[in-house]
Amino acid sequence: MELNVSAVAASRLAPMLHADKALILDINDGIGPYSRPSKTSGQAKFNLLILPRTNVPDVYDAHLDSPVGPVLIKSYTSGFFKAETELTVSGDHFAIVPGEPQLDPNVRLKFV
Repeated sequence: MELNVSAVAASRLAPMLHADKALILDINDGIGPYSRPSKTSGQAKFNLLILPRTNVPDVYDAHLDSPVGPVLIKSYTSGFFKAETELTVSGDHFAIVPGEPQLDPNVRLKFV
């Protein structure tokens, strides 16, 4: 599985990603220590997490290949990511486009 990353998004992420850091695309479903249930009615929401590789919980059991390296996900969220899905930048925020109708396209970056 792959996640396309726009050149702008990759350039914003590159300075923050080091060999000792993991990049995670975490759905707000309340599962795992960094996830809170989404309050957005009817839409799933993702957060982009950067954390030390030594602190990655087992719930992130799959990954998407990307131009910035592996992006860890919960395996059951893989259905959100199609061949044309791209992590890009929209204004000051990251976004997933084209998003599934049940997906909030805005992605918040968090350092853990």
